[in-house]
Amino acid sequence: MSCILDDERCIPELLTQLRSLSLDFLSGAQTAAAIDTRSDVVTQQAEMPEEGLGCLEALRTYWQRYADGHSRSTGPRYYGFVTGGVTPAALAGDWLVSVLDQNVATERHSIAAFIEAQVLTFISNLLKLPAGLF
Repeated sequence: MSCILDDERCIPELLTQLRSLSLDFLSGAQTAAAIDTRSDVVTQQAEMPEEGLGCLEALRTYWQRYADGHSRSTGPRYYGFVTGGVTPAALAGDWLVSVLDQNVATERHSIAAFIEAQVLTFISNLLKLPAGLF
């Protein structure tokens, strides 16, 4: 059995685990240090496995090894370079975009091209940009 086929069967469990880890990370951002200064968190070198771990084990390994090293830029005490912010709407949109995985060039392939144009129109209107700019 191939690892990718096993991974496809694990999608419900993967999303459940990812949801749980995400909720823990986001709730911890309220009280955790904005930046973890322990040098061992980020500098641990990992050996590349001979065979793939599968998505669930890769997620567990990643989270165990690296989760504490990420800044809590989603939290209220992070005053660094702001590149966005994980509002609930942004988080849902990002997750949805990843799940749908659309890469289209014309309206005939998917409704995604229409939606992209609609969003650009909304943003243009919101920012009072000239009509037809995009």
